[in-house]
Amino acid sequence: MAEEQVRMLAAADAGDPELPMPSAGGQRKRMLPIYSAVCLSCCLLASFALAGLRARSRPKFGGHVGLEATGDADDIWAAVSGSSMIEQLQEQIDAASGDAKAALEEKQTKLKEDIPDWEEITSAYSGTDAWDDIKDSAKVEALQEAVAEAQASGSDKLDDLQEELKRAMEAVPSINDTKEKAAAVWQEKAEQLPDLDDVRAHAQQLADDMQDSVSGMLDSAWGSMKKWW
Repeated sequence: MAEEQVRMLAAADAGDPELPMPSAGGQRKRMLPIYSAVCLSCCLLASFALAGLRARSRPKFGGHVGLEATGDADDIWAAVSGSSMIEQLQEQIDAASGDAKAALEEKQTKLKEDIPDWEEITSAYSGTDAWDDIKDSAKVEALQEAVAEAQASGSDKLDDLQEELKRAMEAVPSINDTKEKAAAVWQEKAEQLPDLDDVRAHAQQLADDMQDSVSGMLDSAWGSMKKWW
């Protein structure tokens, strides 16, 4: 139809008497499908462009994994708090000796195996305002674990642990707020951090070893725990 329209217009310009000139109304009717097709093509192109822009601008995390679910924030927190635990265990290792030191070193080694990129994570976070809050929140979680264990076993340390947990929760920001900070830093420094899929691959073992490390850390630090807060 478009070719016919062009031929008719060209013939009209040449003054061909054999081709009748269409009326203005008829010409507009013939051109309408062409205009509609052009408009539709423009709309489709604009939609594709917008979709591409949204895909490029979506927040990305280490290894180009988006923070699209609560599980991602939990995985980030496990890796970050675990890395902070490695650092805090080192502080205790430096102050310990004999069998106690060897036991702490064993627990730290397990955590390093669970978080192969712990040095990258520590490097990315240690220069941020969130790092101290992360370490404090990790200690609070350690105390929560210890209180739960003491309740289950009927430990005579339960009252002291509960008192320390109360003081700790008053002294540090909300753990949920700290988790949000940790996720925000991960987003900001995504290119410096590991793929979340790699973190998830070690998630279960990390959870088990974290609990074991918490027990060892609290046993070692029991005498100096009040200095934490």
